[in-house]
Amino acid sequence: MALTQTYGGQLGLAWKPTPRDTVSINGQMKNYLYDVTRSRLAVTYGAGATGGETFTQGAATGVGSTAMGGGSGIYQRDSKQQQLNLKYAHRGDNWRFDLDGGLSFARYQIHDAANGNFFTINAQLTNLVIRGDDIFRTGIARQYIVRDRAGAPVDIYNGENYTINSAVGRGQRTFSENSFFRANGSRDFNAPVPFSLKFGVASDQQQRNQRNRSFTYNFRPNGAADAAARRAGNFDLFDEDYLRIAPKVYGNTLRDLSHTKMYDLFRQNPSWFVLDEPGAHQSQVTGSFQFAETISAAYVRGDLRLWQDRIGVVGGVRLEETDIEGTGPLNDINAQYQRNPDGSFVRNAAGARVLLSSDALVLRRLRYTERGASTHSNYQGYYPSLNTSYRMSDHFVARAAYARTIGRPNVNLLIPGTTISEPDVATPIITVNNPGLRPWTADNYDLTFEVYDVKGGSGAVGFFQKDVRDFFGSVQTPVSDALLDQQGLPTDGTYDGYQFRTTENYGNARVRGVEFSYRQQLFFLPGIFKSLQLNANVTKLRLEGGKLADFSGFVPLSYSAGLNFIRPRYLVKFTYIHQDGFPTSAVAASATELPETYNYQNSYQRYGVEGEYTLNKHSTLFLAATDLGRRSWITLRYAPSTPDYARYTRNQTNGYYIVMGLKGRF
Repeated sequence: MALTQTYGGQLGLAWKPTPRDTVSINGQMKNYLYDVTRSRLAVTYGAGATGGETFTQGAATGVGSTAMGGGSGIYQRDSKQQQLNLKYAHRGDNWRFDLDGGLSFARYQIHDAANGNFFTINAQLTNLVIRGDDIFRTGIARQYIVRDRAGAPVDIYNGENYTINSAVGRGQRTFSENSFFRANGSRDFNAPVPFSLKFGVASDQQQRNQRNRSFTYNFRPNGAADAAARRAGNFDLFDEDYLRIAPKVYGNTLRDLSHTKMYDLFRQNPSWFVLDEPGAHQSQVTGSFQFAETISAAYVRGDLRLWQDRIGVVGGVRLEETDIEGTGPLNDINAQYQRNPDGSFVRNAAGARVLLSSDALVLRRLRYTERGASTHSNYQGYYPSLNTSYRMSDHFVARAAYARTIGRPNVNLLIPGTTISEPDVATPIITVNNPGLRPWTADNYDLTFEVYDVKGGSGAVGFFQKDVRDFFGSVQTPVSDALLDQQGLPTDGTYDGYQFRTTENYGNARVRGVEFSYRQQLFFLPGIFKSLQLNANVTKLRLEGGKLADFSGFVPLSYSAGLNFIRPRYLVKFTYIHQDGFPTSAVAASATELPETYNYQNSYQRYGVEGEYTLNKHSTLFLAATDLGRRSWITLRYAPSTPDYARYTRNQTNGYYIVMGLKGRF
């Protein structure tokens, strides 16, 4: 369940010192609180389970388990945003200038303990023999038969039966600052062939500072560690008011633990909760980073009209430079071991390395250094474009275009971070995020045919191709002194034999597709029904790329349709959206994962309606509802040989959203 509270405001002023010049300033702010409550029941059959398309049978040795209270937890998300923009515009007979600058601040926080509740409670039932029946396509059983090792039945839906292992508190604070500047100019030339010239410069800077931390408290009531002493039913941990309308799992009432009452117990008996200090330090380090990105650009563009404006040509080039700096967590497992004067590791009689301390907290502090990994990268590029159009008649236009574009990597791949595995494993690895990851570049070719206002209808069909270079891929290579120097790690032989793994620009890819759009005004209907309007859009993609190309997020087929009823004082719009499934990420092959395994997002449909009613020239009532009929997010994981019934990993059904309010303009 989620409850969102949003409020905001905007104020703008404009001044014309001369008839040709305008100065304006605009400020806005937006705050929202987002409260999330989730109930969770996880069932694990354990090693040795067997089954088929509609059932799973856990091993008779009783190695199954169930968990309650973990997962995404209960928290409040608090966000505040402020933005200020300043603009200047000049409109002369031939010259036009625009200056635009802005500054924005955002703060994002997650609260749990501050609001009187834990983020998660980790409670378990173990040593179970579990059978799940009536498994349908999502892979989740709708009926369970659960027994302990002695053969006695176990109620997995009753939280009182569970053993509490720990409770987790969580905090997150993210600050971001964005600034931008734009300066654009243009001039018209009344030559025999009229044309215009446009030019400009721009600068964008993004800074982000984030600190995440979680605290795990092991539950030890009166110092006891045995399961019987930690049984949830021994304590006041159930909110009976909430449980009167408790969540159900396929008809079974879930008697869930209360995160608020668990926190009350913590405040009443703090000695029962033992903080995992080494884990808290590690969480603080791995959740701390800062990041700054500056993009500077300049462009020049020419617009040309020929043959009585029937032919249009627009061409130009954009020069761009990107500068990135950042710091993030350093995880160096070798920092916790003793060394000899020559730099080699001290080893005991068995040949094992000797730790610097027996204190787990001391070792974590040696191994994990907050913002100990840093990097700086810079790259430049130029991006030409050419757009042409030919107006064959008043109703038909053909367009052809070429453009070189860039696709920037996800910021999560750019945040500095280094993880170093044990050197004694079969393949020791240094895993490094890559703030130097460059955007991929693409040569884009487009051909479009458009029809306008033919018996109330307008439509377009377009064909396109993107030839992508330097697409992203995961690359693993032997370490070198150059790679170690780049990450600030010693080149004294400590990391000989290690592999270096990161995401890099790798290989080429191609995207081909077709787009279709159509809008029809229903003038032929009687009376007010003439105001009805139909629209539809379809996009089909074909993806090609090397083995390492990451096509996550590319949707092969999507389409939408809508019905609008628009009158002078009111309007109503109905929408339908379909999106095909697509791969979201690759899964590394292992003992439990087949080669060529990917995670996928399944296809989904969305329905919505929105409406407005104008009260007067200053105010309008509005209402919008999305995901009517509820939307299911289904995730899958499979290789080409995985059976259909074994592909589903998660089914999340969301409720619908309704937004209503009053808009004013004064």
